[in-house]
Amino acid sequence: MPLAKTCSNAKESAVPASLLFDSIEHLKSVFPYSLEIVVFPFEHPSVNYSDKHCEDFEKETKKRGRTIHVMETSIITGPDAHPMFKLINEAMAGDDLNLNSTAFFILNLDLKAFEMHYGKSLVDLRDIVREWVKKHDKEL
Repeated sequence: MPLAKTCSNAKESAVPASLLFDSIEHLKSVFPYSLEIVVFPFEHPSVNYSDKHCEDFEKETKKRGRTIHVMETSIITGPDAHPMFKLINEAMAGDDLNLNSTAFFILNLDLKAFEMHYGKSLVDLRDIVREWVKKHDKEL
């Protein structure tokens, strides 16, 4: 059973999506048994998606056989936010979620421990998750 679940928001854009999702899958491969990863794609409110061609992103979100869980495009702020982000927004105690940077949220499975990290590299996240697993492994 995994010790932690990592949730991430992923902005829908014309940036090569395969790079984004492959990087996140690589993080999962470092911790194959102690980490579950859930990605929530979302549409940034300041982007006009009718002018953008994000077929690559859409294709990557639907790719089968992934080791990570990619959810449907979600609303992550406001009253219509996905329930996971409602929980995260409550835990942030009123701080607004920065939609301009990918955020990673680490939660233990009973949702009693929570960390948020903005704009971290894959190496930084690997080190953060490694410390999280060491710390919370003792709680089991």
